[in-house]
This record gives sequence, structure tokens and C-alpha cells, in this order.
Amino acid sequence: LDGLHIEDNGTYNFTGTTTLNGNADDGLDITGQGTYTFATVNAQNNTDRGITVQGTSSGGSFTTTGGTISGNGGTAVFIDPITAHVVLDSITQSGGVSGVILDQVSGSFTINGATNISNTTGPAIAISNSPASIRFGDIAITNPGADGMSFSGVNAAVVA
Repeated sequence: LDGLHIEDNGTYNFTGTTTLNGNADDGLDITGQGTYTFATVNAQNNTDRGITVQGTSSGGSFTTTGGTISGNGGTAVFIDPITAHVVLDSITQSGGVSGVILDQVSGSFTINGATNISNTTGPAIAISNSPASIRFGDIAITNPGADGMSFSGVNAAVVA
């Protein structure tokens, strides 16, 4: 079971800190074409993905202004496709398919702090067909199952 599951096209605003910890499936799982806005999202120690936003090919937006994603069993952050305005403080992921997967993401995706990804079965970071402004702080990748970082159809990404 997901910590927070939204399958709707409405407008959702979470103004405080949303903590999704120890759930049997994803921490946050969104499917729809709505507007989803979060102040801070902390998704930690969930059995599958930390954050999943998918199935929004003809509209919608996903916004965060901070948060920490760590210790999840699957991918830390999976977004495909949507307009994103995502700011996170850090990502730590060991295991799972990948640490970060962005596909057909416009808008912006920023990790202000460290991104530490290890022991994935696929690429640690996979970004494809995404015109978003993408920024990472420090990145440490250890023992990925495929490429450490994979970019395809991306305008630009910055690692500072």
C-alpha cells in the first residue's frame, strides 16, 4: 500500500511537511492530469519507490519546494511525463532499478544537496526526452548496473 496515493485530475495542495515512511509500496504515488503541490515531501524507507508521478501525458503539474528521499526499495524518484517544478534537498538510494528516472519532464528539477546512488540494477540516473531545467548538487554513484548517468533527448543538465 502506498503512503499517499492520488489517482485523480483535481488540484491538491499540501502546505506542510508530508512524511511518507515505511509503506508497503510507494511513498507517494500520483497518476492523473491534475495540479499537485507539496511544500516538503520526505519519502523514506518505503518498499518500492519514494516518489512516483506518472500517466499525465496531456497536462498536469507536480511541485515540491523541499524534501529528502532515502532508503526506498525501488527507484527514489520516477517522473513520467509531467510539467515539474521540483526542488528536493537530497536523494540517497541503494538498490532498485535506478535512483532517478525522468522521462518527458518539462519545467524544472533541482536537487540542492547531495545525490548518493549505489547498487542499482539499471542506470543510477536516467533522463530522457526531457526539456526541463535539471540541476543536481554533488553526485556520488557507486556500482550501478548500467550507466552511471544516462541522458537522451535532454536540453541541458547541470551538476554543481
